[in-house]
Amino acid sequence: LILDDFGKVSDSIYQLLQLIYDRTEGSAGIVIFGVEYLKDYLDKMRYKNKLGFRELYRRIAYWQVVSSISDKEVKYIANQYGIDGKQELHFVKNNVTCFGTLKNLVLNALRAAKGEKITLEVLQSLNLSN
Repeated sequence: LILDDFGKVSDSIYQLLQLIYDRTEGSAGIVIFGVEYLKDYLDKMRYKNKLGFRELYRRIAYWQVVSSISDKEVKYIANQYGIDGKQELHFVKNNVTCFGTLKNLVLNALRAAKGEKITLEVLQSLNLSN
């Protein structure tokens, strides 16, 4: 079970997650994704002894912090969409902070290029709001 954006859920969903874990233990795995404050929030609720959080926290076997997007990943994805010039790649690398902003930049560049090659001018014409 893969749960993304888990930092946005209500406390009752955390209790539901604990029930799912208990009923699937040994036969399923659960992967939770969330922004940086997810672990901080779970820590805080555990220390406050909020109902169910100590039990849930105990069931978490491993924390993996995911680093920001690498230049190699940016280049690979940009290349897949025909963005391969040195200046264009430099622009993309300087204007993305995560996979979400990379996706938005690429999709907007494709729209702006209207089927033509994505040039530096096309990229610079985008209204970027990171």
